[in-house]
Amino acid sequence: MAPLPGGGWLMAGEAYGTTLTGASWTSEDGGTTWTPVPVGGPLALVTPYGSGTLGVGQAGSWWYDGTTWQRRGTFGDANGWRFLSLSAAALPAAAVDSGLGVVTAAAGTACRMWTSRDGGASWQEAAMPVSLPVTAETVAATAVNGDTVLLATDDGTQARLWLASAA
Repeated sequence: MAPLPGGGWLMAGEAYGTTLTGASWTSEDGGTTWTPVPVGGPLALVTPYGSGTLGVGQAGSWWYDGTTWQRRGTFGDANGWRFLSLSAAALPAAAVDSGLGVVTAAAGTACRMWTSRDGGASWQEAAMPVSLPVTAETVAATAVNGDTVLLATDDGTQARLWLASAA
């Protein structure tokens, strides 16, 4: 769930049926009523980004402009990934395609991290400061402030904080 830049809320997720599809809804009255907004792929996480909302999931990244979802970039084969965190730098409302976005996911046997500076149109894999096994207890959460990334990790036995500049 994410606040919408003009007020209200956006909720997004994955709808399970015969295939995994995306689902999202908006509310402009504090959550009393919800309006469905079609999205072309499953979304695991959403975050405010510039004048809209950035979403990520197994089908890649998506941009919500307040009316419709637009497909952006991909992470390669993300089938089966468990997305752990998505964060983006606070941006002026006019800055749609700039600023830093960071996503982490449990993929294969280890956690991975990607960054984007173009609103999710392209993603570059970034090195994790520590190898994290993929378990039910694995945590790799991020927060972004300008070009600084705070990464909180927990492998089930040890929690750590990492601070780095992505400049």
